[in-house]
Amino acid sequence: MQMIKIQPNHINSLQFFHLLRYAANILISVLLAKSYLSTKEIGIYESFLFYFSIFTFFWLTGLIQGILSINKKEGDQKYLRILIFNGFILSLVFSLLTVLLSLLFLPDLFSTETSELTMLFVVYLILTPSTWLIEYIILLNKQYRKLILYGLLNFILQIIMVGMIPIIGLPLFWIFYGMLVVTIIKWFILSYMLYNRFSESISLKISKQILKTSWPLIITAILTSSAVFIDGLLINLKFDESQFAIFRYGAKEFPIFILMATSFSNSLLMRFSGTKEINPVLHEIKHESGKMIKTLFPVSIILLLISQHLYPLVFNPDFLESYRIFDIYLLLVVSRFVFPQTIFIGLQKTDFVLKAGFLELVINIISSIILIQYFGIIGVAYGTIIAFYFEKILLIYYAKNKLQIEPSKYINVKILFFFSTLLWLIFILKNLII
Repeated sequence: MQMIKIQPNHINSLQFFHLLRYAANILISVLLAKSYLSTKEIGIYESFLFYFSIFTFFWLTGLIQGILSINKKEGDQKYLRILIFNGFILSLVFSLLTVLLSLLFLPDLFSTETSELTMLFVVYLILTPSTWLIEYIILLNKQYRKLILYGLLNFILQIIMVGMIPIIGLPLFWIFYGMLVVTIIKWFILSYMLYNRFSESISLKISKQILKTSWPLIITAILTSSAVFIDGLLINLKFDESQFAIFRYGAKEFPIFILMATSFSNSLLMRFSGTKEINPVLHEIKHESGKMIKTLFPVSIILLLISQHLYPLVFNPDFLESYRIFDIYLLLVVSRFVFPQTIFIGLQKTDFVLKAGFLELVINIISSIILIQYFGIIGVAYGTIIAFYFEKILLIYYAKNKLQIEPSKYINVKILFFFSTLLWLIFILKNLII
């Protein structure tokens, strides 16, 4: 029997890269849990990563999507070098601003530990964000096999320099030094990629263009993340700590869905470059998203069917009721794999994405406040579903009326309708039976 070979492309290579990064994080968590480290020490490590993510994810998201969408001169290597280098400069500026603001407003971030940890965090915060450029330089140069190899290198480095540190008995702080070593290695790779391009690459015009495209996406990311904190605040005001814990353990999207959808969307942004005819790109969105729906919706359905048995096993019986929240969050997969936002970002019409993001936050707050009165903590989860669905429907409406792009051009309506109906039907039947 002949084996089917999967040819690396702009979509699956980036998805595979991010899956490897996620797998490394999961494996490191497992290794730390099985090491000599105490729960408190693991908590210090997790706090380090949490604060780094909170401080950087929103502007990194905006810059990445902004740079990918304005790469309008496909095949022009000089333009690409200028674009990438100015993205590098902007990421450094954002990193320095982030450090400055965090030191001014959160000087005691790690006050329970040593000043050494704060210093390590500052250095990590300055150096690490810029290294995201590496995978996108490789992607924009269409070196898809190299991107997969870089993903494997990143995976191996993370496991050796971070995950194995406590296994071989080294102290906690060596983990953070290991993380810095990984970052420094990436800086060597990045420096090699950017070498000898300084004089021809600084462009105030390109920098302004990146910022103009990126800032609505940065604000949108902030608004989207704000919904999580507002949901938690509503639960805290209305219920006790045990109910809050049950909600937090349940209010989790299956991470692979987010990784696959985000990587897919980002990889498609570069397809808008160098062309005025977007129908081939729309067809690709429709075709490839249809394939992902047929693959990932069945996973959602399986998780929906077994979640009540899964939660007590993965966590403990105290979190059994969390499965009800998790089941509701599984319904977000319907909105995750519809991509009108990719079209707006690709065409640099990011103000529509910002408007939709703002209205999503408003809808989330209003619906959560109303539904919490009738359904308790489950009502907050339903509010999230309503808000996410509303945002995608609004963007679909904008695309049809502002861009004259029919939904059927980029959505495989039949496949989406079939699997969405099946998912919702199983969800309703499960809630009627259990």
